[in-house]
Amino acid sequence: MANATASASSEEKADELAAISINSKPELKHLMNEVAAKIPTKWEATGTQLGLQKHHLDTIRMNRTQQGADRCWSDVFCKWRSACTSEYTWRQLIKALKTNEVDEIELANDLEQRLLSLD
Repeated sequence: MANATASASSEEKADELAAISINSKPELKHLMNEVAAKIPTKWEATGTQLGLQKHHLDTIRMNRTQQGADRCWSDVFCKWRSACTSEYTWRQLIKALKTNEVDEIELANDLEQRLLSLD
């Protein structure tokens, strides 16, 4: 019985990963784990590169900075998703991470390689 449960759990994880592609819309939990946790201080530069307006970023900075970087990142990702300022895909995020302003080439390349291998 334990073997069947473990097998089902492995299949669910495989299905979840199979659904992620470079052109898919990222889920907040994946964004937080794959990006925010790895570059906690670059939420503002990344938000700018994703097309968020300065006044949105200023509001996040004023209201959330004392609550920690995770809260800032969460707000950036939610605003990016809802604002439709740029395409809401992993591909667009990777492009933003590669800009001179964010300069997270290694992280971007790692994400790109992992997502392309799932396509």
